Amino acid sequence: MGTNQSAPVQATEPFSIVPCEPKGESKQHVPAAQAPLDDSAVMSRAARLALEAPRLSLVRPGLFVAGHGVQWPPATGATYALINCASEVLFPEDNTPPPHVRPVLALALRDGPTQEMLPFLPRVLAALTQHAPAIVLCHVGVSRSCTMVIAALMCTEGLSYTDAFAVVKGARSVCSPNPGFLCQLLELDSYRQDSAKRPRVYAFVPHGTHDPGTWILSACRVPGGRSFASPSEVHRHPRGVFIYVDATCLHVWVGAAAPASAVADADHELDELYSYVWRETRPPVVVERDGVESAAFRMLVGLTMGTLTYDSHLKEAPPVALTPSIEPAAVPAAAAVVFHVVGALDEDWDQLTEYDSSDLLPHLVGWLHTATTEYVWLGADRPKDCTAESMEHKLRDAGTTNPIEFTQDGAESEAFWEAFESGY
Repeated sequence: MGTNQSAPVQATEPFSIVPCEPKGESKQHVPAAQAPLDDSAVMSRAARLALEAPRLSLVRPGLFVAGHGVQWPPATGATYALINCASEVLFPEDNTPPPHVRPVLALALRDGPTQEMLPFLPRVLAALTQHAPAIVLCHVGVSRSCTMVIAALMCTEGLSYTDAFAVVKGARSVCSPNPGFLCQLLELDSYRQDSAKRPRVYAFVPHGTHDPGTWILSACRVPGGRSFASPSEVHRHPRGVFIYVDATCLHVWVGAAAPASAVADADHELDELYSYVWRETRPPVVVERDGVESAAFRMLVGLTMGTLTYDSHLKEAPPVALTPSIEPAAVPAAAAVVFHVVGALDEDWDQLTEYDSSDLLPHLVGWLHTATTEYVWLGADRPKDCTAESMEHKLRDAGTTNPIEFTQDGAESEAFWEAFESGY
């Protein structure tokens, strides 16, 4: 694990999120469940978010979901564990976690379609197992935190995606994982039912340029899709560690220039993956060193080196020791990214100072300003007069001179998502 994020801190009392009575004295301190909103069908999304913002939503005894606007539980003697899924986002100055809400895990996850959630699921499950009661939190308690809790119920209770989603949605009416997260939850459902559908190769790599100290098991996929690369297709970087799933063992290939602690950290991640997600006995591990690989490994990967590379982060990441920490990732300096929305051509732009993908509503047009490009997001159900041409005139009237790139609802470009996520 990296210097910015953490493996969960060990606790003295175990915790299970299988439906049961909470252990020990925490039972008397768990707030009563909030009844889900019964008028959500007739309320606007903004009204529902505002109403739900202060709620500490009880999903299971001792398991809560919340956003940054939560009304924290009272200090009555119980200590709550905090799993923060959006550590890059600062808490409001007037609503930081109180002393009896103790951070145990901080993850720099972004609410966008390129964010992989499943590599972080083992450590979330480990934290939930070791701490009770626990609050799983993200910016608004809609997408990232709900995704993690849905996945947790699937793994710990054996629920299908549909049933787990219904449980969380019933507890928190604004639960709405973004489309990328929904896809991953459906994939998780499939992986748990059929091990043959799971990844064949993982790269043990830094999470990303925004979070280089956190190393994860990243499934090696064929570029441009969700299908997995075969062992023979993967190019092994000399600074990398790659895990190959064979019929009877796990081959952990270690590059000649890989960080010294990477093997032990990858082994820890594998142990948590099999223990908490697959719920299976982990196969034996065979360490393969660059240049002296076993005959069985060479047979698995073939005679030639694969051509699919997964080393972009390895080229940028320094070979640091992967020591755990529960401190949130450092918040980067504010970028010149501003996001506005408008619901009609003759309306003024409404700037959103805090936004995520849940603000991309189909009846709106979004304007994402960056230092070099203006991105205009066209909602599928926007007013008919909000055409690309009319929106270009509207932006020019606002004084912008940058090039304008238009992107359609459901067909967003990679450049748009990178710029959108950089403004969080």
